[in-house]
Amino acid sequence: MGSGPLIPKLRRSPVAGAILDGIVVGSLALMAVVAWQLGRAAIVDWLTALIFVGTLLRNTQAWVVPWQRISKQSTQSLSNIG
Repeated sequence: MGSGPLIPKLRRSPVAGAILDGIVVGSLALMAVVAWQLGRAAIVDWLTALIFVGTLLRNTQAWVVPWQRISKQSTQSLSNIG
């Protein structure tokens, strides 16, 4: 038993849809803050910073699909507001 059939019904309601959008934005913000804090604690010198940047540049393609999906969802959410 999951929330699968319930979410589309909630999305149809303007108020419930806005609440769900707020929950999504809040959870993304929380994840970003935690990632920032972990990064600050983990990157303590120039060598770890260099390794981080190299890894980030090497794995750039891994970020393309999630960012396209997030931007598509945020565009849809913004178009539903107006």
